[in-house]
Amino acid sequence: LRGCDELLIESEWLAKLARSEATGSPLRIDELELPDPGPDQVAVKLYSSGVCHSQLHQMHNPALGRPLLLGHEGTGVVTAIGKGVTHVKPGDMCLVTWVPRTPVRGRQNWAPTGARFGSALAHGHVYTWSKDVLTSKELVVPVPEEHPRDVSCIVGCAILTGAGAVMPPAQVRPGQSVAVLGVGGVGLSAIRAAAILEAYPIIAIDLSEEKLAFARSFGATHTINASGNTDPVEAIRDLTGGGVDYAFDAIGKQKTCEQI
Repeated sequence: LRGCDELLIESEWLAKLARSEATGSPLRIDELELPDPGPDQVAVKLYSSGVCHSQLHQMHNPALGRPLLLGHEGTGVVTAIGKGVTHVKPGDMCLVTWVPRTPVRGRQNWAPTGARFGSALAHGHVYTWSKDVLTSKELVVPVPEEHPRDVSCIVGCAILTGAGAVMPPAQVRPGQSVAVLGVGGVGLSAIRAAAILEAYPIIAIDLSEEKLAFARSFGATHTINASGNTDPVEAIRDLTGGGVDYAFDAIGKQKTCEQI
């Protein structure tokens, strides 16, 4: 997957769609056939897409149907809508995301979009590694035209995951202390949200000194490099006089879960 974020902006790549043909197999680039939008569907021509670690889980999950469509964060322009769609219209710039606009309880049971590879029904209710996407109106959000067409795509996953953990559910307040383990796209978004909310201190923990330096530009006030002999838990306790008010795990391994 290295280099995908560059390839996805090239029109030749976007003219077709990347699909997972079998568990663990290389991705295939193929033509996708899309029907007209159903009553609650929106068709979008994509400008750009993010690449999320979740796609690795999908590619290696034998329980998911094949051929499997990939990607769940993109920026594009609406090209067609179903008769039940009122919040966007053709020509609107929009985000495509995996998070429904209307809150749901429990796991959402999404129907196939109707996309096909020839006679084969494509699996996956949202996909952004493509030139065009047909998906539920719940997964399409209008955005102002002045927003960038490239980097805005990660608002659909990385930013809403990281910032969305800090702001609504945790309700971090000014002066409260925050630690973020892992400063990739999700971790940096959590750090930025904590900075906007005026948390202090904001402690970034990672194994890369380069990433930790980058985290400071997003609002981290302190950094801890856990790649050597430093115990990040003890270092955080020393910095805060006993521990932080909130800790966010942006890695998801057993060790980091135990540390937070």
